[in-house]
Amino acid sequence: MAFAYPKYLNLTLNQVMTDLSTKDLPIPIKQEIIESVRNEKQRLRSIKAQRNQHTRLWAELRQPLEYEMRLVRRMCAYENGETLRNDALSGYLLVLGKLHDRMHKLSQDGTLMPSEVAKDKKYPNNGVHWSDWVKREVKDAVLELFDAIPKQGQKVKVPFERKIPKALHAQLKSRLRQRTEKELVNEQRKQSVDYTEGRASTIKKIEQALAWIDASAEGEALPTTWHGFFK
Repeated sequence: MAFAYPKYLNLTLNQVMTDLSTKDLPIPIKQEIIESVRNEKQRLRSIKAQRNQHTRLWAELRQPLEYEMRLVRRMCAYENGETLRNDALSGYLLVLGKLHDRMHKLSQDGTLMPSEVAKDKKYPNNGVHWSDWVKREVKDAVLELFDAIPKQGQKVKVPFERKIPKALHAQLKSRLRQRTEKELVNEQRKQSVDYTEGRASTIKKIEQALAWIDASAEGEALPTTWHGFFK
């Protein structure tokens, strides 16, 4: 159903009130218009915030995958003619490409967050890292290809490593810590005036999560919220 007062959506509430003050309308009608505009603005802000979060979370999930794809492509470009190595890299890149296409489609198709998809599909580790989205049998098939490569003292690529680029890890770690600290302060403030055993347990979990965040290694995949440490 279309909003009844679309012309007011681009105005501030003060501007709406000023405009209505010039209208010959009963006060209850004016109040109803103001309240409707206020509610619609709040609804639109909520939709925009959810859409922005949806876009950000899918992008952050795909970014390490895209980094891995670029790395493997470069390795393919420097291929020295070793068939087994080429087969392994090509097979790995094919799996990465299919996963990337699937994630892109999911991000475009609706409003489901990555964590919601991961929960529905029962992915390990709550689907925090892109490698959690790959079936075990697919991983095993790719790993067999890499195991077949003659080592000859050379370092061989390890597929499906649960790592993320250093810069992204630093960014996500900082954001996660700030949000977790803020939630801890809020819970402690509530606890100071309304103590409950349940909240005390929550505070201990948040404090433990902060310790785990600080101890996380460079490049380690992290959950999007502290709750992810306990799932």
